[in-house]
Amino acid sequence: MAILTDSQKKAHDLHRHLSVTANAGSGKTTVLVNRFVDILQHTDARIQELVAITFTDKAASELRRKIAGQIEERIHAASDSATRQRLEESRDQLSFANIGTIHAFCAKLLREHPVEAQVDAAFTVLEGIDQEILEREVLHNCFEDLSRAAPDLVPVETTSALQLALRVLGRRGVERFLRFLLRKREQIDRLSCESGVFSATRADEQIIEDWERLISGEIAAGLDDQRWREVMQRLLAAARGKRSGEVAEMLGRWRDDMSLIEKETLYNQLISVVLTVAGTVNRRDFLG
Repeated sequence: MAILTDSQKKAHDLHRHLSVTANAGSGKTTVLVNRFVDILQHTDARIQELVAITFTDKAASELRRKIAGQIEERIHAASDSATRQRLEESRDQLSFANIGTIHAFCAKLLREHPVEAQVDAAFTVLEGIDQEILEREVLHNCFEDLSRAAPDLVPVETTSALQLALRVLGRRGVERFLRFLLRKREQIDRLSCESGVFSATRADEQIIEDWERLISGEIAAGLDDQRWREVMQRLLAAARGKRSGEVAEMLGRWRDDMSLIEKETLYNQLISVVLTVAGTVNRRDFLG
């Protein structure tokens, strides 16, 4: 059994609900696996009564495999026959466990209760090309409906915004952006909520200012990173091209106290000499 940190141990309290937020690689899956098996081993819950939701089918398969491995470990380590029997029953019923994506779980509920949900029990979940075709059809019909709608049914602001987007991006461009937003709708919802970066309560100027500040911060962090200059110096040591001296002169002009604009300008000048348009090292003029 895995050795858990104090924070991970707190997540195994079976007497309360909890939310775990942590970075990638911090052991969230380990905590979930142990909590899942703890519930099976130490409570009266049956495996069909537990639900573990993942983002992808691959993650669900991996989670199921780890839970199966954890159950096997505990079966071999069990000191009494009652615990061993309970774990063996859970292992035998693992194929019926509700471990999967939110789409799969919701589809299962709808198929079990089609009358209450008022859906056809033989429905299928749209994926891949079928989903893309439906999105295109819906967006096309939406544009047609908006263009034909009476002025009193559609706010003037909506019509004006759509017309501006169509003039700037064209119909295909607008549809492409809308399909992208549909695929990222969960992230968009978080960004556009009241406390989000793109909240409707914030002025466009505020959003643009924050966006520029974030971008400038990322650019500054990258330019101030010593590693790219170290790589450039190693390349320069091997360079014999006719413009290698020009690169050496530009690197010699680099100073940490330069403004961000000056650093960006000098960096772009360096890259235009060292790399080709395709992003490969310029062998003809730089390396030689």
